[in-house]
Amino acid sequence: MTDESQNLVQDVQESSIIVDNTAPRRNALSCNRGSLVTALSVFVALLIAGQAVTVYYVFQHQEKITKIDHTTKELKMENMLKKLPGSRELIRTPSKPKMSMASIDIPLMVRDPNQPIPLSREELRNIAVNSNEVGDAVHYVLRSRRPFRTFQTFNDTTLENLKELKKTLSDEEWMLFDSWLQQWFLLYLVQNPKTTKEAALIKKSIPTEVPVMTQCQLQASAKAQPGIFRPKCEDNGDFELTQCWHSTGYCWCVYKNGTEVPETKTRGTLTCNDIFGQEEMTIGSAAMVPDEIE
Repeated sequence: MTDESQNLVQDVQESSIIVDNTAPRRNALSCNRGSLVTALSVFVALLIAGQAVTVYYVFQHQEKITKIDHTTKELKMENMLKKLPGSRELIRTPSKPKMSMASIDIPLMVRDPNQPIPLSREELRNIAVNSNEVGDAVHYVLRSRRPFRTFQTFNDTTLENLKELKKTLSDEEWMLFDSWLQQWFLLYLVQNPKTTKEAALIKKSIPTEVPVMTQCQLQASAKAQPGIFRPKCEDNGDFELTQCWHSTGYCWCVYKNGTEVPETKTRGTLTCNDIFGQEEMTIGSAAMVPDEIE
């Protein structure tokens, strides 16, 4: 009996040991499976992201890839055409036409002997500086920008000159000139020459605040200095008929404009009204004498 009980105890201990050994193995297998699933998930995610990035770059460079493919096809076609017997010229695709230089000789520009020789920039500059005219200055500026441009001289009526100008300008230049001409014509329409003349007349009729002095008033208003004669003036600014210089004691007669009457200077009493009355009577009697009959 004792032997059987000991055997039972040993069997129970061995079974417990076996049970204790299988539990860690199961835990290790479960951990390995979890890490494997995580690694596979990360790998799949990276693979999907890489495919997405590749598709994005391909889509962005699709146009360049198309051009490269088209160019490659053209090069292959040209290479095949070169290898064909008797082919000297390359057949160009209509998608990319190219200009080819003409094989003929281009004639040189010939100056018209009837036209005057154009002035140089230095000559135009000297003319603009010396004349100080708007036309010369504008001509110099325009020729500075385009040295080979020439401007025609117009000597006909304005209408004929405009017609001739239209022939010499290109369509684009004429459109620009026509636009400027319309603006100028509007400015011309808003101007009223009658108003300008009326304003000028009104300006002339309005007296200035500063009075205009006559020759007699200017001489009389001069600063008094020894040895300088100061005349006497009437109310309207004319010279008085009798003028006297008290420092010398002489008196003489003058006309209204200040001109001295000859042989009237004296130190005695002088009556200029009587002298001018005699002159008027002499002039009147001479006018009444009839002309001699031949």
